[in-house]
Amino acid sequence: MVEVNTARARALALAKARASAATAPAKAAPADPYFADLPVPGSPGLGDPKAAPVPKPDGGFNETAFAQGTSGVNEGIASVLGLPVDITQGALRLGAAGINAATGSDIQLPVNAAGGSQTFKDMMAPAIRPESDDPTNQVVRRIGQEVGASLVPAAGVVAKSAAPIRSAIGQLATATGSGAAAGVAQQVSDDPYVELAAQILGGGAVVGAAKLGQKIITPNPMSAEKLAVRDTLAGEGVDLTAGQATGNKTLKYAESEVGGGKAADMLEKQSEQFTRAALGRAGISAPRATPEVMAKAYDDLGTQFDTLASRNNIVADQAMGTDLGGVVREYNSLVNESARAPIVENTLRDIVDAVKNNGGTISGEAYKSMRSRLGRSLRGSKDPELAGALKGIMSSLDDAMERSMAAAGSPDLGSWQQVRSDYRNYLALVDAVGGAGEGAAAGLISPAMLRQAVARQGKGAYVRGQGDLARLARAGVAGMTPLPNSGTASRLAVRGATAGIPATLGAIVGNDAGGGVGMLAGAAAGTMAPNALGAAMMSKPGQAYLTNQLLPNTVRVPQMAAGPALGAAANFNSNQQNNTLPLRIRALN
Repeated sequence: MVEVNTARARALALAKARASAATAPAKAAPADPYFADLPVPGSPGLGDPKAAPVPKPDGGFNETAFAQGTSGVNEGIASVLGLPVDITQGALRLGAAGINAATGSDIQLPVNAAGGSQTFKDMMAPAIRPESDDPTNQVVRRIGQEVGASLVPAAGVVAKSAAPIRSAIGQLATATGSGAAAGVAQQVSDDPYVELAAQILGGGAVVGAAKLGQKIITPNPMSAEKLAVRDTLAGEGVDLTAGQATGNKTLKYAESEVGGGKAADMLEKQSEQFTRAALGRAGISAPRATPEVMAKAYDDLGTQFDTLASRNNIVADQAMGTDLGGVVREYNSLVNESARAPIVENTLRDIVDAVKNNGGTISGEAYKSMRSRLGRSLRGSKDPELAGALKGIMSSLDDAMERSMAAAGSPDLGSWQQVRSDYRNYLALVDAVGGAGEGAAAGLISPAMLRQAVARQGKGAYVRGQGDLARLARAGVAGMTPLPNSGTASRLAVRGATAGIPATLGAIVGNDAGGGVGMLAGAAAGTMAPNALGAAMMSKPGQAYLTNQLLPNTVRVPQMAAGPALGAAANFNSNQQNNTLPLRIRALN
């Protein structure tokens, strides 16, 4: 414990002596004042071995840390409650002093204004014990003052906080640190500004330590958006690296530069996981969209359409006629008459004839024939306008079949809706896997390719997050977009920090230890450091540590400092009031 300040101890002793002299009864003068202090036989004192020892004064409960701490809390509460009046009174006294200096007048204002901190201390006097001589208890009392002064403003912050318990603990810790530092400062200096500086530094040290602790435990706190992306992809069976999950670019570069084979394997596995998730939207179970996989999926979907259609008929309605008419008119408006494909007009004529010849319905077998012919033409078409028209006719027929199933109460309605959804997603996947690039050639669907395909299928639906593939594509782009391959300052910095610096340091240490041979050995050892770092970083424990969210954004400086800062100001102001100056200063006056 810091040695008690001499001035403080002298002042306390003097003040207590004056208080005792004022209240203690007068003692009778000894008969012989010259021998009053001598050890006379038969009198209690040093000369009588049987005499009872003089008991030392015992402060009792007042000298306990609990009594001193609670007294400090009460003083702190009084300081903050009286702060508005104290500030007003202080401003008035400064103004009066200025007028006195300018005019030679002698305006005097009362020191203790009603409603100030001293008023509340007087009201709470039974619960405020005299200050102890023990330095430890003095520090405890000072901590209590900071905690007490923080209670009132902290209550408002806690009430508005989304995590009230966490907020309360943070402010209590800050106030404790501020009070402890101020208490220690009191022991070594009488300067109130030294004490104020200690208050600020003590509270700041607690906040800084809390921030450091949070950073050590959770090095990469994640935003709500990043957590949503991670959870979405995790639900799809797609694993993100720590850099991808947290969005930390430096960590991404580090994984790329020193992750080695483990990082490459994880990214390849991730691509397959994403491709499997995308293919699953079309009812396809495979890790890659190879030509064989896509061809089999098309045949399977066609078989499902044929099976369901064979058990149901289309009942022609006005909506069907309107849809088909709209498709043909749009096609004719985009393509000159001489360049129009005959299949569009021929198919429309076949549909009309089938409806007329079958009492307003199209049999399932007729529907199957039309759809198969449209599908073959669609697969072989490289004309975007024709492809759009064929898709439109097929969609009009499928919509009409769905309405007919619903009207007839067909048990195939649910299966029909599912196969239609799978087919729409299949078309988007065909577009995605048909893009350029090594990954596409290997049957891997990247998030960027999927996003483009989904947007082309319906940009408005993608923007609104509608559709089976939109949410997956958006999450994939947000979490899996790779960083630039080379030439960036961040990548070069990571490369230098993980390769050049360890090798250089190893060479320096090795040279000191063993000359030229040691230098070569040290450099070689340094070059191995990045590999060890990469292996640790890409290991399961390493990835788990880098992505853990045990303490995500829990240390918030405004919440930790708001109450204690106002409390510190209240205590400082209260201690500067003439009527409440510390005992060491009042005694010297």
